Amino acid sequence: MYYLTNASGASSVTTKTARLLVLDPDTLEVRRTVRVGARPHHFYPVVGSRDAYISHFVGHVIEVVDVIENRIVTRIELPVARDRRAATQAYIHRQHLLNGGDHAHAGGGPVHLVFSPDFAAAFSMNSLSGSVSKIDTRTHTVTGTARVGSVPYFGAANAAGTLLFVANLGGDTVSVVDVATMRTIHEVRVGAGPMVPLLTPDQRTIAVTLTAARAVAFIDVDTLSVRGTVQLSGQVRYPDIPPRMVASFDPSGRLWVGNERAGVFNIVDPTTMSEVATIPAAEGADQMFFVHDGPAAGVGIGTNRYADSVSVIDAASLDVTTLDVGGTGTHWVSLDAAGSTGYISERVTGGVTKVDLRTGSPVVVAHANPGPAPDQAMYLWLDHDRIEVNPTSLGFG
Repeated sequence: MYYLTNASGASSVTTKTARLLVLDPDTLEVRRTVRVGARPHHFYPVVGSRDAYISHFVGHVIEVVDVIENRIVTRIELPVARDRRAATQAYIHRQHLLNGGDHAHAGGGPVHLVFSPDFAAAFSMNSLSGSVSKIDTRTHTVTGTARVGSVPYFGAANAAGTLLFVANLGGDTVSVVDVATMRTIHEVRVGAGPMVPLLTPDQRTIAVTLTAARAVAFIDVDTLSVRGTVQLSGQVRYPDIPPRMVASFDPSGRLWVGNERAGVFNIVDPTTMSEVATIPAAEGADQMFFVHDGPAAGVGIGTNRYADSVSVIDAASLDVTTLDVGGTGTHWVSLDAAGSTGYISERVTGGVTKVDLRTGSPVVVAHANPGPAPDQAMYLWLDHDRIEVNPTSLGFG
């Protein structure tokens, strides 16, 4: 299991102590430590290979980790922002939107990645330079870069791998990129602060969370026009935290949106474009991770970005229970191959909680604090020296 320290919150992590820790998933003890570059963010397993990528809040490099040798084998150079002043303003704007910020650092800010369905290509959201770069995951080389909007933050590729949809958090558009040519072919105006684009299971609609409006916009894939917008309910209970809104689909195709300032999960039906339920959670209701297989299939584990608990939800009945964990700031859930064991990262106090899912609902069995400010604790395994992961562990993208 992999645990990236000082990786959550670009304004709070340090430049000298970032480490990739290799943990024993049974004991949660550190097996190996790998030093990584400044201000890392996410650890991305490249499924079907022996490599993983590390993205960063700042700079213009993605690090490539060989998970068999557990060492960095190369670094992928991304385009540097041509206009330092513009990059500085983008950094300040991004930090204001998400974390509260500090001084800017030059670079492309490759904060998030998204992969093609076959994992043959990765797409880097270069949030400070307003671009997206395509990476060949076999050669670890950049094969094209598209100009998009302000502060590209998350993206989604269609099932055919031909189009990439990029949410420009610093503006009000979703950029549509032709993957073959790596050119932006259309800009869809959706509303202020688009954060997470997700294709519906039938691939006909893109749902986009809008952080400034506390809403979800729906884009028709064929016409590339907005079909409608759903305003989300929930009174703002935590006005001092950033207005993040991420989302995921449950097994029935409903969209679950983490409404962090309201401390609830909003459930939206993409077919009718209507909100169908609001589920109470805790401060910073963040991401909903649905268990697809195993004894807890159908259960959702909702993280709470500023609380010391997760919200455990039966996706069918919508019954909710609160599970206290070992630390504060639950953020990511990773599962083993059988879906019988889960690992919950805690970004505020630092740590990981191990839960047993064999009874159909998570039960805490262990906790450890290997290092500060993890964004994820990522469980993976090797099949003939090729990475496999439980789909739940990949989150919303």
